Amino acid sequence: MREFTTLPSASAPPVGGLADVVFRSAEEDPGQIALGRKDEQGQWQDVTSAEFRDEVLALAKGLLALSVHPGDRVAVMSRSGYEWTLLNFALWSIGAQGVPIHPTSSAEECFWMLYDAEVSTAIVEHGNHAMTIATNLTRLPRLRQLWRLDTGCVRDLYQAGAHLDDEVVHRHREAVTPESTATVIYTSGTTDCPEACVLSHGNLMFETDTGIARWKPAFPPKKGDKAATRLFGWMMEIAAIRSRVRSGHRP
Repeated sequence: MREFTTLPSASAPPVGGLADVVFRSAEEDPGQIALGRKDEQGQWQDVTSAEFRDEVLALAKGLLALSVHPGDRVAVMSRSGYEWTLLNFALWSIGAQGVPIHPTSSAEECFWMLYDAEVSTAIVEHGNHAMTIATNLTRLPRLRQLWRLDTGCVRDLYQAGAHLDDEVVHRHREAVTPESTATVIYTSGTTDCPEACVLSHGNLMFETDTGIARWKPAFPPKKGDKAATRLFGWMMEIAAIRSRVRSGHRP
């Protein structure tokens, strides 16, 4: 049998976590267009690095104010819209762990993932998702909070954390290491219950940095680049933010 070995194109990060790049990019180039999102009229609106940083920070403070702590697991059941990215980086900023749930998951699949991951807070896109989870609330003793994006939970979180100092978030963010857990993701559960896979901040940073190094033409770091990309899961989301490529979100 012939074996082939390819040296890695990137090095494993020695320190820090996934959210650090949001704050670093805002400091180095605050006016850079980091993301694009469609408003209620269907028009694309630019989001600069500084604006995204401020939103992540405000949301992270709101999460802390409403008792989401480092190490807590928070489920997000939603399409990969702008709020999806915002929530991920806010959770990572305070050392909390995301548990993504596919928006078409059944009530029993949702129950198993929430129960198995010991989720304490669930954030869903709309009422149908809330009802899917609510059918099993009595079987989920660890689930304390259920929030809906379509009823303005992001706005409510901004308001809830407005009284907190920014430094509170920074202290939590600086405590995150590459070994810290970033997410718990589940298999589709085609043949049995969905199975969990725990990924660290270092796992995701190394994988995305390797992809960026291998596919530099797809992630050009030059200032003023106007390329847009559609996000296909967390790997593309993280790669776009880390390589400073403008990303578009629909919805």
